[in-house]
Amino acid sequence: MRKRNLLIFAALLLAAALLGWLLPTAVFRGVDQSLEGRPEPVSIRQIDLSYQSDLQFADRLRLLSAEVPGSNISSLERGVYRDEAGIRDILRTLLEDLTGFSFRVSQSNTDIVPVLMQFPEQGVFVAWRAIVFLNEMWSFEAILDDQTGALLGCSFEGGPGAWDNLFHRPNGIADYNETLRERVLTALETHYRTQLGADYSAKTVTLDQNSEVLYSEIAFLEDEQEQFRIVFMFVFPEGYFNIR
Repeated sequence: MRKRNLLIFAALLLAAALLGWLLPTAVFRGVDQSLEGRPEPVSIRQIDLSYQSDLQFADRLRLLSAEVPGSNISSLERGVYRDEAGIRDILRTLLEDLTGFSFRVSQSNTDIVPVLMQFPEQGVFVAWRAIVFLNEMWSFEAILDDQTGALLGCSFEGGPGAWDNLFHRPNGIADYNETLRERVLTALETHYRTQLGADYSAKTVTLDQNSEVLYSEIAFLEDEQEQFRIVFMFVFPEGYFNIR
């Protein structure tokens, strides 16, 4: 009788050991198969790697303006360094400096989302894509760097005859193109000095100018060394203005 009880006890121990070994494997495989093929949201932990040291601001600017083949943009749940309220504050200041008007930038007239910018074999970085509906005539779209809050590119679209609803025109201005060029130069110089924390000086080079187009670039220098360039273009008959 005692021998039989010992055999039963040994059999139960063996069964328990087998269950303990097989059950976690079975559960793991079941969960793995149930998740296979499902789209997973990008985790912010997966991006908080070393992109901020791999890509300098000038690199991010270059990649975005170059339209690299195979590049991809994915929406994120949140940024790494910035939040939506902070991005709105940066946009509000930038728009006022650029245009001379105090436009409303609030949740009701903006669409702002963090995105992961991926460039094959070159790197990734986080940015914010924003659309602001300024008034009944003009809309504004911009991409801002998440780490620095600096502008990576933007565009304005509106009515060809509505430029006065976008840019404040002081009385007695003889050369409106020169006024616009100086306004863009001053606004961007202030913006990049503030966001990048650098003592930049800026100079413009006009690439093309006539009654329909104003096409210029701005070189930003620190200690007399060029750091990066920004190109801006007004297309007056089309109601279009961009910075990249």
